[in-house]
Formats: sequence, structure tokens, C-alpha cells
Amino acid sequence: MTQEELSKLPDMLEMGTMIEFVTHGAWSLHHLVEKVILKTGPAHVRLSTWAITEKPLRVLERLKSTGKILSLSGIIERKISHHNPKAYGFLQQVFDQVELSKCHAKVTLITNADWQISVVCSANWTVNRRTEVGTILCSPESVQFHENWMNGKEHE
Repeated sequence: MTQEELSKLPDMLEMGTMIEFVTHGAWSLHHLVEKVILKTGPAHVRLSTWAITEKPLRVLERLKSTGKILSLSGIIERKISHHNPKAYGFLQQVFDQVELSKCHAKVTLITNADWQISVVCSANWTVNRRTEVGTILCSPESVQFHENWMNGKEHE
């Protein structure tokens, strides 16, 4: 998906759809999430990632401060506090709730009264010039599946 194709993403989203994507290093996960929120309107965001850096955190901070993100929580690889203490400190200011855990999963949930979206991909929350792939699932079942494991209830 090129930058131009990414700009068309909001028009492609409908509940019940699945969209697969390849970044070809042209954009990063925070760009995609920003486009999704253009379609959904204000939403709650919950994510899991192995790595997160300052630039994507600044995008999340802006979306939150402008009311586009209603709440922000996440499960982050526990080593962030040692590997990137600056990002970890900033993350603690931006997120409403953070859990540090052994985490390599890259999932972002975007939800509100009208939308239930899961973004499951290979990309971390970093600026990334590598090719990454993923799937956008506009599905309450997918969101529930990921909320269950994120809440430690994966076998319910």
C-alpha cells in the first residue's frame, strides 16, 4: 500500500470487512492508525507492541490531546524501560494505562460505539522503513479475541 493508497483507507473501512496491507517501507503504523481514526471518529485505543519510539508517541499524544483518542492503554515489552528510557518516560505521560510484559505481539484495537477494529501486523510502534504486513479486521469478534488475551482471559 503506497502513501496514496493509505490516504484512501478511510473510504475502504466498513464493519465486517478485512483489509490486508503491505507497507513497502512507505509508512509506519502510526500513519495507518491516524487514517483509521479519521473514519471512526473519536475512539478508544489499546495496543500491544515490542517497541515504541518518540515520533509515534507524539502522534498518539496529539490525537489524544485533540480528543480523537478517548483513552489510550497498552501492553509494552518490559525491556523498554532499559532499552529506551526516554520513550518509556514519555509513554507514561501519554498513556492512561501501561502494562509492561514479555510482549512481542503487535495488535492495535480501535473501538467506539460504532466501530470495533483490530489491526494485527508485523510492525512495531516505531518509524519503520522496512516492509511490514498486516490485516485490518472490522469485527467485534476479533476485538473481543484480542481483548481477552490482553486481559489474561485467553481461554474464556
